[in-house]
Amino acid sequence: MSITLLLVLIALGAIGYFLWQNPDIRAKLGAGARINADKAANSLATDLERETDAIKQLAAKLPEQQRLVAKIGATVDEFQHDYESAGTSRDAVKQKFDTMAGPKDPAVPLTSPLTGEALTKAFPKARVSPDALLKLATDYAESKKNVADLEKRLTEAHADLAEAEKELAKFEQQIESAKRDLKSDKGQAELATLLENTAKFRQDMNSLKDSFSTIGEARSNIKRKLDENRRLNDMTKGDKLSREIDDAADRLDAEAALRDLTGDLGK
Repeated sequence: MSITLLLVLIALGAIGYFLWQNPDIRAKLGAGARINADKAANSLATDLERETDAIKQLAAKLPEQQRLVAKIGATVDEFQHDYESAGTSRDAVKQKFDTMAGPKDPAVPLTSPLTGEALTKAFPKARVSPDALLKLATDYAESKKNVADLEKRLTEAHADLAEAEKELAKFEQQIESAKRDLKSDKGQAELATLLENTAKFRQDMNSLKDSFSTIGEARSNIKRKLDENRRLNDMTKGDKLSREIDDAADRLDAEAALRDLTGDLGK
């Protein structure tokens, strides 16, 4: 094992021991790792809350809008009643004029402004005085104009009511559509969270794979050093045996030389 690798392992061990002895730091580190994911999740939750609250506020205004449209409808009904009553009154005045004036002389035209004498000439068989006949004609003209004015007002009121009912129906549809979209948005938010968690999981797994790679590399280095040391040790063992053999041979040679020398001296 190299000195560099040994120092790295010692440093990693020291850091691990330090973190193990300081749970607060571990908690902070873990919280820091969760912050980014929590921010995204909180953002989605906040958006859904805002959307839900906006829909609730709009839905709360719906009853008041319905009441307003109902009041407009009631006013139109009053206009309709007034118009019908004015028409009945006009017809009654016309009938009274026809009864009191009698048949009109087709040869005598009516010109404006009307006078009692002109009406008497046009209606020679009138049953009332010229002034009474003029009053009946004036009442009829006024009632006819009143009906025309009421008809115009009624037409405008019907148009306003139709527009109000259309807008109310559109508002109701928009609220229902918003409610449906909210369900869809909740599902999309859940999907977004799922995808985010999946991406984070992949990142964590990739980091773990890198850690495993580091471990594998360290193990390979350790095994390589072990093999090198074994080979070195084996080589060292080989040299010692050779020296032992050489030493034994040298001793044998020395003993033989000594014997030869002793023999020579004994002659």
